[in-house]
Amino acid sequence: MHQQVSEMNPVTVLMVDDEPLLLSAIQRQFRGRYGLIVAHSAAEALKTIGSGCVPDVIVSDYDMPEMNGVEFLNRVRAALPEVPRIMLTGRADLGVAMNALNEGQIFRFLQKPCSRETLIAAIDAATEVARLRRAEQALQAQLAARNVELELLNRELDLRVQARTDSLRALSRLVTNLNGAASLAEIAGFAVQGAVDLAGAIRAGVWVVEGPSSALFALYGVATAPHQPAESPALARVLAQGQEVQESAGDAVRRHCEAWGWGDAELESASLRLIPMYDAERPLAVLALLVEQPSGDSPAAIEGLLQTLVDALRMALVRQRRGDQRDAAQGAVTMALATLAEYRDPETGQHLLRLQQYCRLLAEQLTLHPSYGVQVTEAFIADLVRSSPLHDIGKVGIPDHILLKPGRHTQQETTTMRQHARIGGDTLRAVFEANANQEFLQMAMDIAYHHHERWDGTGYPFGLSGESIPLSARILALADVYDALTTKRVYKPAFPHARAVGLIVAGSGTHFDPVVVAAFQAVEAAFECTAEALADAVDLPEVRVEGE
Repeated sequence: MHQQVSEMNPVTVLMVDDEPLLLSAIQRQFRGRYGLIVAHSAAEALKTIGSGCVPDVIVSDYDMPEMNGVEFLNRVRAALPEVPRIMLTGRADLGVAMNALNEGQIFRFLQKPCSRETLIAAIDAATEVARLRRAEQALQAQLAARNVELELLNRELDLRVQARTDSLRALSRLVTNLNGAASLAEIAGFAVQGAVDLAGAIRAGVWVVEGPSSALFALYGVATAPHQPAESPALARVLAQGQEVQESAGDAVRRHCEAWGWGDAELESASLRLIPMYDAERPLAVLALLVEQPSGDSPAAIEGLLQTLVDALRMALVRQRRGDQRDAAQGAVTMALATLAEYRDPETGQHLLRLQQYCRLLAEQLTLHPSYGVQVTEAFIADLVRSSPLHDIGKVGIPDHILLKPGRHTQQETTTMRQHARIGGDTLRAVFEANANQEFLQMAMDIAYHHHERWDGTGYPFGLSGESIPLSARILALADVYDALTTKRVYKPAFPHARAVGLIVAGSGTHFDPVVVAAFQAVEAAFECTAEALADAVDLPEVRVEGE
């Protein structure tokens, strides 16, 4: 084996031929153009390759002793599949060429004698193909590496997004729970769990101001029952300063933790955060957090979550302190919203007040029914009375020229008018989904959607039938029809009580739930008294023929 390497050209060609004179001629012709490695037999060439030599191109003769060129190139292909292979032969046998092409998968098949230019062109073409192949492989390797990097980045981003999403969902659940909590203990329990889950607190507690003195506190959220109210000048000073106080690990922190039952916490790297909260300017509470250096989410993100928690906690505490006022205000707002719709249809007078009483009478009677009585609880009745004024809230979405039309509605106008049930239900659904703990909104939504459904399935907007119609809507449907029958409207005079009773009884099993009709018959005298006590005082002109 003889090697002739050109320093100017990095292309290395392995020439394999058993004719020394031919190899010498090729060496002279290619001097300075290629780096040449010559081998006088296939065995010598394989030994060269086995020693670690990887040429850019291999050119082999076909007719050689011991191992012909096809067999040799076939073995080369197994060892160096990426190196292009060229076959030289003095035979004009097509079978030899086909065998070389099939078994050796050669790049080019050249017939001897071969001109210098032809061989150079074949070698250069093979070199270029090999270069392009290597470039493609390098590019693919780079792309694969970039894809791996991108995949890792995407996974990291997904994890961050998922962690952030989980935090926001947990925060959303926390706010919902705080809004629906029924006691200080529940509020503090949710807040403490939120501080641990979202802000990484080691321990947390809510010190609530008790009574008019801003120095008397009761600790919630630490034990199953709140600590007895006690004086705490340190917490009073926090409220007086009006801003958060942080105390690093030390005797002061240890004394607080021991007093609050946190003595088992790791205090070496922890600090105590005391966050004051107010109802307007009135001291309300202090959120106490034992925290350490955060990990995972960024400190800025944790601070954002914590601030939202503090805001939600403050609002929940304010709401709890104003519990009775809240309930009264809630009832007033409900009635105001319902009245807003009724004002646009001024024929109804004290319709809402009568409707509440009729619903109460029917529901209380249904508590005596063996199956309905299980569903009609005190809470059910309270929600029914509270939500019934919202049954026609969807009328705010009906144009005035249809809602207040004095004549008969066209078919299109009737279709539009009937949309008020869907509009009201959709509106209250949106409110309910944002306040899932307010159960009366669920009932208000059911009533708004379904108070025009009929027992036989011919009502609207969904054509529900039988017990698939919510019970609250079945009750209100009867009460609403009774009130419409017994009050004067612009399209009809007031019907006598007896006639109204007869029409409702006739609708049992078609328009109305038979069980609700039976309950109505049991209390129809109380209906009549209610109608008289809450009768409208204003006469309405008889102008319109109702087409609704």
